[in-house]
Amino acid sequence: FELPAMAHFSDKGVHCAHEYCRMKDFLPFQCDACKKQHCVSHATYESHGCTAVTTKDKRAIVCPICGDSIKLPEGMDPNVIWQAHSRNGRCNAEKLQAKKRKCPVQGCKEKLTTSGSIVCAKCKVRVCMKHRYVEAHQCGTLKPTPLPDGQWECSQCTLLNPSASASCGACRAAKPSEGGGCVVQ
Repeated sequence: FELPAMAHFSDKGVHCAHEYCRMKDFLPFQCDACKKQHCVSHATYESHGCTAVTTKDKRAIVCPICGDSIKLPEGMDPNVIWQAHSRNGRCNAEKLQAKKRKCPVQGCKEKLTTSGSIVCAKCKVRVCMKHRYVEAHQCGTLKPTPLPDGQWECSQCTLLNPSASASCGACRAAKPSEGGGCVVQ
């Protein structure tokens, strides 16, 4: 009776590039800055003392008009970068207004979508599903999230419609009268 030969893995894996480690790792991490391979203990920039990390500057500024993030190259003046962005034709104030409204509960950042929100029957404030219960959103103390200028919200499907529109663009519900809800036609 003869035992089968054991599998040899001496040709597999990579030694960690850290000069004092050199541990053999079968699932090494490759640093995206210096392109060297490291063990899990030396996978971060700080742990292997990466000198190429200075080329990985990822700073950005946020445009106050449209809300877009603008890459800020190292050594460049943020004002010059912003002026170039505002002149390129893609900077539009309507993009910032078109962003989804957020839940009015303090500390909540959940966006109020059609399927992910509800209007409280007691206080008439639209909240996210996590805060749908009266106890979860301090019913009566919240102020409704203001609608963007020139728009009204359909109480049937929550779509924001232009003020000039007499009915909802999605469900064809009539525009509500002041203080009233939509009536489906």
